[in-house]
Amino acid sequence: MHLLINTFALTNLVNAGPPSNMSVTNTSTKGLLEVNEGQVSLLKCTVESGNPSENMMWVQNDSILLFGGPKFLVYEFVPTVTDHSKIYICIANNSETEDSVQFQVQLYVKELPYVNIRNVSASVLEVAKRGDIVLDCDYKTNTKPYKLTWIFKNESLLTDTEDGIPLTGALHISRIRTNNTGTYKCYVYNTVGIGSAMVDVLVTYKPELKSNDSLLFDTEVGRPAFISIAIRSFEKPTASWTSSAGGILGLLNVKEEQNDMFSIKGTIVPSTDHHFGKYGIRIRNRIGGLHTEIVLTYTGPPIILTSITKKHSNNIVLSTFFVSDPPANNIAWIFIIGKTEKQIVSNSAIFNVLSSNSSADISVYGKTITINCIRTDLKLVDPKSVKEGWFLCLISNILGSSETVFNTTYKYTTESHTDTILYSSMFPMKSSEAPFAVIDEEISNENSDACQDIAEQEPEEEVDLVHSSIAEESISATDTNVYEDLNEVPKEINPTNSEHYKTIKSEMPILDHNSDDENYLIPGPAYLIVIDSDQEKEAKTL
Repeated sequence: MHLLINTFALTNLVNAGPPSNMSVTNTSTKGLLEVNEGQVSLLKCTVESGNPSENMMWVQNDSILLFGGPKFLVYEFVPTVTDHSKIYICIANNSETEDSVQFQVQLYVKELPYVNIRNVSASVLEVAKRGDIVLDCDYKTNTKPYKLTWIFKNESLLTDTEDGIPLTGALHISRIRTNNTGTYKCYVYNTVGIGSAMVDVLVTYKPELKSNDSLLFDTEVGRPAFISIAIRSFEKPTASWTSSAGGILGLLNVKEEQNDMFSIKGTIVPSTDHHFGKYGIRIRNRIGGLHTEIVLTYTGPPIILTSITKKHSNNIVLSTFFVSDPPANNIAWIFIIGKTEKQIVSNSAIFNVLSSNSSADISVYGKTITINCIRTDLKLVDPKSVKEGWFLCLISNILGSSETVFNTTYKYTTESHTDTILYSSMFPMKSSEAPFAVIDEEISNENSDACQDIAEQEPEEEVDLVHSSIAEESISATDTNVYEDLNEVPKEINPTNSEHYKTIKSEMPILDHNSDDENYLIPGPAYLIVIDSDQEKEAKTL
């Protein structure tokens, strides 16, 4: 038994020896191993075992990375750029007295493209609308790239694949538009993989209306109109009211609907017919502002804005200004005398009727606003043929009707028809716009003239629009006196009861030339004493 044991020990002693023929897979003759950045790599160390079996280890910079053996040892790792040129050593040892066997490997890390956008320090690049930009894609790598491309909204804008020539990645964008806002990505390809960089381009611009359609909002008196305006803006804007036709204004709220799309919402409550019309809104962001006008419209019977009367040298024109939604389907002028009503035919020897687009200036709380409207005119071609009666302007749509009444008063002397005194006698009376309140603001002369006058000539003399009475040019104002009571007329004015002194009773307000206020009116009935000075002088000389 002792002999057998000693024989086995002797045999092991004869065969003892260190490991040999160590190698590392895929290394060059110079011990260089190529690996790809970011990809799993293996350091495979193999050796012919010695006797006894060896222990193996991978060491880097005096640090043991992995311990194992015998025969082979595999170290798995993911190299980074910082691993480039590092030295790894595989060591095998089976004796405390023998030298260890080792194999040195130097890594060559093939890099991914390191990509950046040149001269862009922030992640968001702001560019003014209609401007130009150049996005320059720059890259670094120790492994030649074979492709460079720019991607925007999943579409390729630029691709460079020239082999053997350095790739250039300059992307030129001219006349920037709002749809150029978004993320631009540059991709660079090599055999290792893909490197990328991106930049967000934000096109800046003043707020814009999404649509050029008219901003019309319909409601009725006492009921709120809900305002909603679609706005495009690169950032959330602010909104405020700038002008008003008089309605009660609610706060304007800005809500983001989607990227660069916002809605401006608010309310207007009209409390009278005057509150229909234009309202102004200012919408701003940090680049600039937009001023837009909305129009508050009304659905119902026609609304009469105002009525006027104009006297010309040989005719009188009655005008009514109105708005109607739905559109008026009938405009009628009716002559009323006593209990008889007769609709006026458009073009007769006495009357002409004309309707046209116009605009009216009306006063709301002391502020003048302009409203687009329809104007209808009745021209009295021969005013003297109309001695008395009423003119009714009736405007209708499918929801109702409204009317304006004009009173006609012609007074003339009975002593002599040749000395007839004709007064302005045409003036609008109370308007009825069922079921809405009367609107009695007066249209300005300047604005009414903006619509072609039916008289087709410049007026030689205009009457007061509502209340005044003016005698014909043959009567001088200095020879006219006004008294509210005929008994108050001083006897010295006409002591001899001369027939050249005429007393005329007027049923309508007339100017008092004796007053310091040239616009003072004596309410009718009043008495007008006219002195015909020419005939009086002629009588004295006889």
